[in-house]
Amino acid sequence: MAEKRRFVIRSREIAERAAEFVRGLPIRERPLEVVVRPHKSKRSLEQNAYYWQLIGEIADFMGDDKRSVSLEMKARFLEPVKIVRLSDGSQAAIYPSTADMTVKELAAFCEMIEAFAIRELGFVRMVA
Repeated sequence: MAEKRRFVIRSREIAERAAEFVRGLPIRERPLEVVVRPHKSKRSLEQNAYYWQLIGEIADFMGDDKRSVSLEMKARFLEPVKIVRLSDGSQAAIYPSTADMTVKELAAFCEMIEAFAIRELGFVRMVA
């Protein structure tokens, strides 16, 4: 099987390396697929830390745990990616993981959470 590679093309040099890689692929073994699309930056580790800090502060304020608050905020502000049927016949929504969000998507999600917590819960953020 051909080696799987991913190129984020930011320069002609990287584009040339990607083209060179494609030219060297063993296409006789089986058909291969090349996909080119706009690059989406994944959320950063700092942004993820900020999300969980915010969720933790809201959880403490509400007297709840982080996981429950995170799930509640996803249910409130995000579209489910899938609906699954449980063994008892009921249904459960599966929401996007913050790990799959772009920087822009996670920033917007955090803003919605904080605005909701301030407006609806009376939450006050303690910023040092």
